[in-house]
Amino acid sequence: MDPGLMLTLAPELRPFRPQVEAYANAKIQRFAYMFANRLNPNLTKEQIDYVAADTMHNMAAMQEPIQMMPQQNLRLVLRHDCLSSGCGDNGCSLCQYNPSRICKRNLKQKYLIDDHLRAKCGAGLRVEVVDEIGQCMSEPVPDMELEVHVLNGEKYKEVCPDNTLLNNAQLRGCIIQPNHKKPLLKRESAMGVAEDTRIYLTVEHGQAPLSDLQCTTSSEALLCGKAPTFRLLVWAIDRGSGAAVPNVTYVVSESFVVATKRVKHAIKSDIPSIGDHISKLVHIGKATVDKLQDIRQAAIEENLDLELPDELNRVDKVGRWGLDRQHVVSCMPTCSSHVCQHGV
Repeated sequence: MDPGLMLTLAPELRPFRPQVEAYANAKIQRFAYMFANRLNPNLTKEQIDYVAADTMHNMAAMQEPIQMMPQQNLRLVLRHDCLSSGCGDNGCSLCQYNPSRICKRNLKQKYLIDDHLRAKCGAGLRVEVVDEIGQCMSEPVPDMELEVHVLNGEKYKEVCPDNTLLNNAQLRGCIIQPNHKKPLLKRESAMGVAEDTRIYLTVEHGQAPLSDLQCTTSSEALLCGKAPTFRLLVWAIDRGSGAAVPNVTYVVSESFVVATKRVKHAIKSDIPSIGDHISKLVHIGKATVDKLQDIRQAAIEENLDLELPDELNRVDKVGRWGLDRQHVVSCMPTCSSHVCQHGV
């Protein structure tokens, strides 16, 4: 047979092959009857049907082989191009006091409701399809799209304490079922959002952006416990059947918290600046901030005899903490070593 006569079904039509073939066969039979009548009006309908059926049988024998996706082991990863101006070297004298430091994780530790999912440095997040050596697969994977879910971070930690791979049933057990009235994730455009609020991502050149996604619900309001966490799950599914693609490993993000907007000003600084308010240091709450307004009085309450000049009696900025932290720690034991390290 002439290979040039072989027809290839478009990839987007392959999930509907039976319907396409039934329609095409009906059109071919109708064309065959009218064409044969033009060539030889003396042919009977039975003769035309026989020739048409025999020809279609021969065409079926020439049908293209179904091109199976190569069973190369692939996996999904989360990445971003860090916008930090620091070099990442802890011993660098130029970057030692630079608050813009290379991100150690992709997702931030805390988001506010309606925040876009971006890295701490402000860079956009993306999902990449990579091969066994971590190279992004720029070639398209036929009939594949990505599905995004929000996991109960605390439950995931219980089921998977060592970050091992889970099966589909275990993963589904950690998925927080979305509320149809208020999904856990939304995107600015309605593209890729199903009626049941599930979000789908289209992979182009081996990657799909995540930064247009926004969190809609506080993790503390939805889950029990103190500062409970969410995680993102992204897995690859077949566009036609919705089944998981077996040779593409899912990815689960780092844990993160979603807080209400009323705590915006209480969020701690990752790298505090000397001009930041003292409350930006970790483990310093309202009670400690109040004590730092009059350190001499705080010392009296701790039965300590502490003499301080007036200019050191009040700590309201991180820079002042660096000068006065020894006096503060002596009269306020609640200020732990974590605070000292964070404020240096």
